[in-house]
Amino acid sequence: METASEQITRPVTETVTDALGRTIIVRKLRSLDRMKVFELIGAENAKNEPYLGYAVLAYAVTSIDGTALPVPATKIALEAVVKRLDDEGILAVSQAFKKFNPESEDEAQETVKN
Repeated sequence: METASEQITRPVTETVTDALGRTIIVRKLRSLDRMKVFELIGAENAKNEPYLGYAVLAYAVTSIDGTALPVPATKIALEAVVKRLDDEGILAVSQAFKKFNPESEDEAQETVKN
């Protein structure tokens, strides 16, 4: 039986397919992950909701078409993931976020629309 600590630290992932047919693995972000995103993008960009939304979605991607992606360590690396995903990939990743957080479905849609 898993302990509460093991449940919290166990990675939760979702696999989605975008409109281009790419298989994307997305991990559920934890509190520390979100803090790291804020640190990477800086205070000003953290206030920019569309930018923050794209950053969070991209930070959660662990693999595209079987190619593992390292956790972005710089803003440039994070933006490279966004570029690689483009609109089709971002939309698919937002679908995974809906499964992780069903109560924030409207927020994810607003992020993608902006």
